[in-house]
Amino acid sequence: VQGSQTLDWTATSDMTITTDYTLTVTAQPSAEQIIVITETHGGSSSGKAYINGDVAIPRKWSGGDFAIEATATSNGEALETVPYTMPRLVVDDSVGLELTCSDGTMTVHPRGSDVTLTYSRG
Repeated sequence: VQGSQTLDWTATSDMTITTDYTLTVTAQPSAEQIIVITETHGGSSSGKAYINGDVAIPRKWSGGDFAIEATATSNGEALETVPYTMPRLVVDDSVGLELTCSDGTMTVHPRGSDVTLTYSRG
């Protein structure tokens, strides 16, 4: 992953996520084939996120101008479709967010996700 994502969460529960990163994954399904998948994540999304214990409940989420663009190549040649599904890295109001905080770091784990996002105080 190259780039950054900024989380701004106010005392009044307003949350804005500003994203500008590229996720690149290389797979080698056979000795003769190398597949490279590139996802560009950019823009911002926002809404409310109400904390209840160690879970945040997002509400009234707007995708704003947030977008994901995915491309793939096989041995350097462009593919029409991306052959693998990438992990979901998006926060929205479809699931609760499990939170942990320690020493200036907060993790956000959308329930049911394989990915935990880690934010450091800036």
